[in-house]
Parts: sequence; C-alpha cells; structure tokens
Amino acid sequence: PIQKKMALSYGILFGVSLVAFFLITVSTVRQNVKTEINHMEQANEQLQLSLDEILEQLESFVTFHLSDTKVRNLLVSNDRDIDSEGYDETKEKLEDYLGLLTDMEPYVLRSTLVTEDGRIFKHIEEAHTDYISRMKKLADYSRWYRGDAPYFCEPRKEEINMVLYSVISVIMPVWNVVEQDPIGYIFLDLDYEKFQNQWAQTAQINRETDFMVLSFNHILFDSDDRNGYTADSEIVKIRSSQEEVGVFQIHGNRCLVIKKEYEPS
Repeated sequence: PIQKKMALSYGILFGVSLVAFFLITVSTVRQNVKTEINHMEQANEQLQLSLDEILEQLESFVTFHLSDTKVRNLLVSNDRDIDSEGYDETKEKLEDYLGLLTDMEPYVLRSTLVTEDGRIFKHIEEAHTDYISRMKKLADYSRWYRGDAPYFCEPRKEEINMVLYSVISVIMPVWNVVEQDPIGYIFLDLDYEKFQNQWAQTAQINRETDFMVLSFNHILFDSDDRNGYTADSEIVKIRSSQEEVGVFQIHGNRCLVIKKEYEPS
C-alpha cells in the first residue's frame, strides 16, 4: 500500500486499491469460480504494471536535485540572507529543471515543489496560494517513509495555462541523501484524460473482467461506469475490507471482487 507504515489510524488512507470484479449470476456461480478469480488476478497485475509505468516516468521529479549540489543545498537550507544573488541564480536553475521535466513528461501539466520550511518553487505562476496550502496540508497529514508511493488526489477541474483540464494531482516526497524525513514535496498535476486512456487500454485487454482504481474513498477509474452509480458507503466497505476476495455491491449488483493494494515495484 502507498502508506503501509502510516502512524495515523487511517491505515490505508493514501493507498490505491486495484479492484477487479464481475457480476454474480446463476450462470457464473455454476462455472468454475477459481478460473474467474485467476482472470481477475491477471487483470490486477496488468493494472499494476500500467501504474508502475506511469510512476516511473515521474521519478525524475524527486531525484533531479541529487545531481546538483547547489540545488540540493537550496532545498535543505535558506541562505538568501547570506548570498541573495547566488540564491536567486540557483532558484532560477531549480525552476528551469521543473519546467524542463514538465515539458518532457506527457502526463504532467504543472509541477510545484515546496520545501519543509515552506519555500515554494514552480515553473509557472499559476500555482495559487490556496492550491499550495491544500496540497501541503495533505502532504503533512502523514509520516512518509522511503519507498512509499505517491498520494493520488481526487480528480477535479483545474485551469492551467488558460486551458481547463480534468486533472489528478499527485504528491511525492523529496528526499535528501541521508535525512530520515522528506526535505520537501513535489505536487504534480496530471492530465486525467491521459490517465483514463491508459487504464482503458488495460480494460480493453480484459473485457471479461471490469475493474476500478480506488484512492482513499474515491474512484480514480471505473471501467464499467456506464452501468450505474456505486455508493460511497460501498467504496468504503471495499477499501476497508481486510479480505482480498469478497462479495460487494457495485453499480447496484452483487459482484465477486478481488482487491489488491498497490505496491510500487
């Protein structure tokens, strides 16, 4: 799970669940259920690989500072009062890095880096104070550990570069070489439609099985969302269940469900 070592009581708050399911009918009960479960497990594995592929592309946002001593020192301590000119030059270099990485990654629309002491670095000026405050509050909500996967926020509409996008924001901790706590956080706004298209391709490969991607208690993706609304209470039950296999209400129907907590490869 994304926050499998969280100190808070919300044990899987930051976790992403990969949920494969199919409708239980008289015919499916009479079939070999083990075969169906195998199909769903394969679908979840393919979904995990798809998510791994996307996250690998984002890894450079939390490692670029390690190859530049000045940028790394800037993130660790605020020396502007000592050398304002040098500070401003390094700040410009850091924000150029963010801009370059954002332009290179097809999923990323906007990137913002906030240090532990609250300094903000961004490649465009559109990252408003209320947005940064909201994201920082989420980042501070838990203790992070090295190897934890990002936190996926609920999809929403956001205007970036005067274009209205459906975005899904991701929070990733930034680590120094030896510190035990993050030295900052990167906030990435991703093009949600591209995310959906990636997952839809996986759904096309596994047409016999439907699946959802859940983060906390909201749905990031639903391959069968045309068949009705799934109540928040049912999503909570699926996410909080300790069982990997169970029967739940999805789209108003009783479905056999296999749940897998996403773990970065």
